[in-house]
Amino acid sequence: MNIEYKDNCIYVNNGENHIGYIKYQQISDHVIDVTTTYVDDHYRGQGIAGQLFEQLVLFARENHYQIVPSCSYIRKKLESSTDYRDIYVKA
Repeated sequence: MNIEYKDNCIYVNNGENHIGYIKYQQISDHVIDVTTTYVDDHYRGQGIAGQLFEQLVLFARENHYQIVPSCSYIRKKLESSTDYRDIYVKA
């Protein structure tokens, strides 16, 4: 699987097509609102969303972003551990 960052999305590709993505909007210099997590039906249950989440965490930390999670999946993941306190902004 390949990861691609483009147009306010983090995509995962199977080598040919996008099979999942996380979409975000920048709301200030250091805050992004994650609005959507999607994985194609054929690839669900294989940990793709989790891989995307981990890429999001890396992306946020490397770029000094904090995350406002409008997406319920991302909110649950951020709330699941104190490891994400540095990037999680409760709305």
